[in-house]
Amino acid sequence: MKKRSFCLLMAMIMVLSLAGCSVVESAKSNVADKQIADEATGNSKASETDEEAVGECPRIKFTTVYPEFDLQYLSAWTVKAEVENECYAKLNKSVKKVFEDDYKEFCARLEEESAESEEYNKNLVDDGTYNQMYYTDYKQPVLRRSDDKVVSINLVQYAYSGGAHGGESDYTYNFDTQTGKLLDFTDLGDISAEVKEYILSYIDSNEDIKESLFEEYKDTIETDFSDNTCSLPFYLDGRGLTVIFPQYEIAPYATGKVFITVPYEEIKNFEQKYIPTEDFYIIDLEDYWYSQKVDVNGDGTEEEISLQLQYDENYEYVTGATLDVGKSSVDVGTQSAHESYSGLFVHKNDHNYMFIKTDDSNDWKGVMIYELGDKIELLQEIGEGLSIMY
Repeated sequence: MKKRSFCLLMAMIMVLSLAGCSVVESAKSNVADKQIADEATGNSKASETDEEAVGECPRIKFTTVYPEFDLQYLSAWTVKAEVENECYAKLNKSVKKVFEDDYKEFCARLEEESAESEEYNKNLVDDGTYNQMYYTDYKQPVLRRSDDKVVSINLVQYAYSGGAHGGESDYTYNFDTQTGKLLDFTDLGDISAEVKEYILSYIDSNEDIKESLFEEYKDTIETDFSDNTCSLPFYLDGRGLTVIFPQYEIAPYATGKVFITVPYEEIKNFEQKYIPTEDFYIIDLEDYWYSQKVDVNGDGTEEEISLQLQYDENYEYVTGATLDVGKSSVDVGTQSAHESYSGLFVHKNDHNYMFIKTDDSNDWKGVMIYELGDKIELLQEIGEGLSIMY
């Protein structure tokens, strides 16, 4: 999560600072024009949307919270959320309630896990085994979208209670920014069949994905989208509607979760008021274990983008990474290899960038910023050889 939040911060500084002013000023101008028209026609009924709220991006504040009871063998925390903009009172009320309810459910779960962990460790002592085992259960937020139409939050939960490995679960909350309504899948239009068909077609055309799935994945997807809705976690971002297939849903644990994004333009019945105004989106490559396709040079053709790690001959250590964009590629970090690399693709109007963050166990970090187009160009390298604390 640190990787995601750090890269996201860097991206936001670069692109949102360029976009925000024009959006707000344009929206306020539209509101002023409407008020003049209303006065001229005698229609002075107050709008359900505050003038200050139109065009202004909600500022979401997350606060880490812990259970109010002692946990002896369990490490756990989650977050609460609130909207800092005063003009979004309805949204703030809804967001706070959703996260307060989530916190209560989380604590109820922790009481059961805590009792289970204490009993498990007591049995270890009784059996003469003195190696204590600690359970882990926490939730971290990912803000997928926040504009004057939609706020979309993805809570990622990691839990470990013994065994070979822990597991992740996703909870998604999509809000109508203006009304505060927590959106169901059906609020987005009569789209279940369209989304399902796009996903099945996308998998069928991508051998890398299809080969990694269970044989019965089609039947599972049919069930997931039955009754004209979707039973899976989903979120809205600047690119489209993303469906998250949990671990073991259509693929084994080793494959991981499967994220599939359906572009807004591919969903004909999608509710238009929830489509973003700005041509801006982010792709966190850590979410996708397969290559993403984007038009990086504006020629109408989508190229595959990926960040491939390089290893030593024994496949034990990371020695560098390769950024692949279509038929072009560049070696990343080979002059000073790092322990891990993560990529964040950022699209803003006609420009595309790749933020690559490097990580080391000594907490040394760096960010390399590339512009993607007809060629891959390194724009800036930040923090190389410095210890960045956050």
